Amino acid sequence: MQKRTPSKGAYLEHIFVLRAAVETKDVALFNDVALRLTSADYAVYFRGSEHKLLNNWAILLRHQNAFEQSRRAYECAKDIAFANEDTEQVVKIALNLHSILLKQGKLDEAKEVLREVEILSKETAYSTRLSHKLGMYYQAEKDYERASEFYQQAFVRFSLAHDFERAAISGLNLLHVQLVQRNRAGFWRYAQSVKEIIQQVPRNNSQYLLHFSVMQKIVEVMAFEFSKERLNLPEHWQEMMFKYGLNEEVELYRAMIGLTSGYVQQTSNTKRQVRNEVLPTPSWYLNYCQQ
Repeated sequence: MQKRTPSKGAYLEHIFVLRAAVETKDVALFNDVALRLTSADYAVYFRGSEHKLLNNWAILLRHQNAFEQSRRAYECAKDIAFANEDTEQVVKIALNLHSILLKQGKLDEAKEVLREVEILSKETAYSTRLSHKLGMYYQAEKDYERASEFYQQAFVRFSLAHDFERAAISGLNLLHVQLVQRNRAGFWRYAQSVKEIIQQVPRNNSQYLLHFSVMQKIVEVMAFEFSKERLNLPEHWQEMMFKYGLNEEVELYRAMIGLTSGYVQQTSNTKRQVRNEVLPTPSWYLNYCQQ
């Protein structure tokens, strides 16, 4: 008897579970579903979507702090998307790749990716995300004036598009750049608008409100609005910022107001150790990409 092809509904259910595995950072579940999707049984539905699977795998690797593996997976996914002439996915994957390159300090490579995206994004809906990524690039280059311009551009465009979460992230980055420059006037110019956008984030916005509150307090301290004994950031604020991966930000903010802490240094060292994480390469991955 000829083997029956699974239904389209079963395929879509696997796609849903795959996305859930990325959200919950469940590597074992992701690989189990990936093995099913890449099998001959689902070839009729899956063919042409390999780059999307690899992009999701790269995201999961990034969540696991396996940045070098994530970079290679993004590059492989981008090549396959390009071969499939899926321009929109090429841009989407390239923007994700750019973030990894910045984390690794590979600024020249990150710049090359942005040049490629700048050309391709004119044909897609990703021009606003490009503005945000350009802000990230120039921030890493310590060109804060240009970073501020691109973050402001992204903040306005995301806000007008009602993409409130991305607008909140761009807005917080804009405020951060103003803070790094000790530009209190620039900070307060945008602060209220950013706070209002944060309050419209549809899902949990506590991370963004926390970051905003910490920056606001630092600006107030810089303006000598607090007495000396109230300079210290509340311990629970610091712990929550570390939980959200804002280690570098809280270290910078503390340094700006003349504070040091062994707890901060210890947490930072732990974070650097985690960055060396390496995950086993799944068999399905080797069907599409070299290790």
